[in-house]
Amino acid sequence: MYITAIATIVMASLSGVMCFTLLQNNKALQMTAESLAQNQEALELARKSLQNNEQALRLTNESIDIQRKEFKLRNRPIVVIRNVHFGGSGKSTEGELYPASISFELTNISDVPANKMLIISSASLNGRLVKSTIIGSESLKENIGATSLPRDHKTQGALLIDQSVVDMAMRNSAKLNVVFDVTYSGMLGEVNDAYKTHVEMQYEPAEKSFDIERSFFQ
Repeated sequence: MYITAIATIVMASLSGVMCFTLLQNNKALQMTAESLAQNQEALELARKSLQNNEQALRLTNESIDIQRKEFKLRNRPIVVIRNVHFGGSGKSTEGELYPASISFELTNISDVPANKMLIISSASLNGRLVKSTIIGSESLKENIGATSLPRDHKTQGALLIDQSVVDMAMRNSAKLNVVFDVTYSGMLGEVNDAYKTHVEMQYEPAEKSFDIERSFFQ
């Protein structure tokens, strides 16, 4: 009888210990789960913070790039092509007479003088190049500027072509496209002192004008 009582007490004690242990383990598991949840939340916050930092870095780099481009534009010559129209006849530097031309003006719109200008131009009808040649000031003919082109100063030039090109373009029987590439330098002594203006134009018979299709500065 005593043995049965002792066994009962031992079993009850063991059951109590097991219950206590299970409760402790359950609390430990709950704490672990809470800790994992907190860690997961911390990881998510860290991921968002990293994304924000990456975005801030990208925006900073973009801002620096924009400022660099703006600084370069403010401290370099910018030559634009204006007043493009059909002109009269002219002679090439080799003395060949052309009955018609496409006249244009080069104007420096920046505060930095443009030096050593070189212009290359071509004309095409329906995508096929036509015979043409450039004439202009001495600086253009010699491909080197003896004098600089200050702000708002201009120089004239012409792309000599055949009269049949003009006739076909004005009758709208063919699309006339003209491409201008002007290279020049800025202030003497600059590093990488080379710049470019590129313009693509198409003649519109209805408006009797050359319209810009594409242009950019480099």
